[in-house]
Parts: sequence; C-alpha cells; structure tokens
Amino acid sequence: MVEAGPNVTMNEGTNLTLTQSTFIDPNTSDTHTAIVDWGDGRTSTAIVTESATSGSVVASHLYKDDEDSPLTVKVTVIDNFTAAHTDSFQLVVNNVNPTLTVGADQNVNKGETLTLASATFGDVGILDTHSTVVIWGEGVHETEAVNQSAGTISGSHVYNAERVFYPTIVVVDDHGGLVAGSFKATIGTGNPLITLPYATFGAMALLTAAFIILVVWRRRQSARSDGRPTNQV
Repeated sequence: MVEAGPNVTMNEGTNLTLTQSTFIDPNTSDTHTAIVDWGDGRTSTAIVTESATSGSVVASHLYKDDEDSPLTVKVTVIDNFTAAHTDSFQLVVNNVNPTLTVGADQNVNKGETLTLASATFGDVGILDTHSTVVIWGEGVHETEAVNQSAGTISGSHVYNAERVFYPTIVVVDDHGGLVAGSFKATIGTGNPLITLPYATFGAMALLTAAFIILVVWRRRQSARSDGRPTNQV
C-alpha cells in the first residue's frame, strides 16, 4: 500500500522534493522500485529506501511553469513480482510575477526620440511568455517589442512638450502576473505646463496600466484557446 502524502502548494520555478511518500508491504522478502508522475507530462524514477515491511520514496522535480495547475502527482511503487500500487496528491503551482529593471532616467530635447535604456525583465517561470506596454504620458500608451530569450524590452517615443514625464513600463506574463516600474524623462527644459506630484502620477499610471494589461492578457488567453501563438506582442 502506498501513501503519497498530503496536498502541496508551491511557486513555479522551484523544485518539489518528494519526501512525504511511504509504502507498506507485508512480504519482507520483496524489493521495490518507484516511479513518480509529476502531473506535467513528465515522470521520473524515485529513490526507494526500505526496511522490513515499510519504505519511503524520495524524488525531486522542477516545475518550470504553473501551466494546468492544480496538478495530480502520482506515486507508484512496484515490487519485484511487478505488483504495483499507486496513490496521488494534488499540487497547486502558483504563478509568480515577473521582475523589471527600467533603466536610468533620461534627458532629451523636445521632438527628439527617447529610446528605452536597458529595460530588462526576468521570470522564475521560465516557460512564461510576456507582453509589454509603456505608458509614455501625453495620453499615449504603446505595446512594445519583447525579446523573450534575452529578457529585454525595446521601444521609443517622441515627446512634443517640454516638461518632466514619468514613463511607466508594465510587463505581464501569459498567466496574468505583472510588474510595473517608472523612470524620469526630462524633455527640454523640463518645465511642466501642469505640475503633478510623482506619487499621484504613479497611481494614475498604474491604474491605467492595470486596465491595459487586463485587455492584453485577455487577448492572449483568447489566442491560447484558439490555438494561435501567444508569444507575439
């Protein structure tokens, strides 16, 4: 008889070390092997430690993504006469928000092109795909190009007013996790026509970002359900 153990919750991008599974076999002369079906399409052979009529199963597996969570993890113990018994537990894999580095503040003249400086992102969910929106200010937001393998964001904007802006970069993964960050863009003299406290502007930007990202994420989910590629931006 196999006892796989209690249900488990963990974050994507981390290893599940299986140390909770045990088994009992009244035939003391039997030897055993074990296989773990991790629930994400992959299986592996486990290490079996046994003594007399009982034993334990140890194995480890990296969950690269939270896709299809919750998952059913199955532990199967097989004796040397090929008699097998399986038990399972439920595994919830949480999506983790990406991280973002927005780059340095910038100064450009009115009418010149401001290019994002070293904007990079990361994600412990290594199978996640990402989209990016930049809220430039002036009532303008744009979906920008993402290099998935390098974790970089590229984009540019031409400002037509001399003032200080706080462009906000928002990165969203394919399961709705998001991160946002801003930098200071001084255009020309930087003298604003309207002065807004940064905290107020930041709150407005994030509210706008939340709406934009919701739209982007829903489009990506719709594309996934239709079988279309989801790594386009």
